[in-house]
Amino acid sequence: MGDDEQLVESPALHIPPTMAAPAEARRWVIEFCRMNDCPEQVIADAALLVSELTTNALLHARTPIVLAAHLDGEALVVEVGDAEVRGLDVGPHRGGDEYGRGLRIVGEVADAWGVREDGQGKTVWFRRSLR
Repeated sequence: MGDDEQLVESPALHIPPTMAAPAEARRWVIEFCRMNDCPEQVIADAALLVSELTTNALLHARTPIVLAAHLDGEALVVEVGDAEVRGLDVGPHRGGDEYGRGLRIVGEVADAWGVREDGQGKTVWFRRSLR
């Protein structure tokens, strides 16, 4: 994508809170990225990050999950929404813990990430530069 290109948005994907959700989210983001000629490293990073966020939604919210993505010519932004009204708990991770690494991975790989809450749920998003 060149800098002069228009915003490209995906249709939202609604997925049920099943153990298959992370794999479905990975397939969806990979397809969106490939259809829009994203670099392979961006595709790999996006697949990892959407998997982490979808897994978090699955384990903690246990509600249907909504995915959306867009490209603005400079970056890919992916959003993972759920109907859990409690905010995120980003407590300290202890080295041997099986859980608690997902958001730290997102923070290390993404250029930016955050959370939007609207009283009916939350959306966790990440931004990954196309460069």
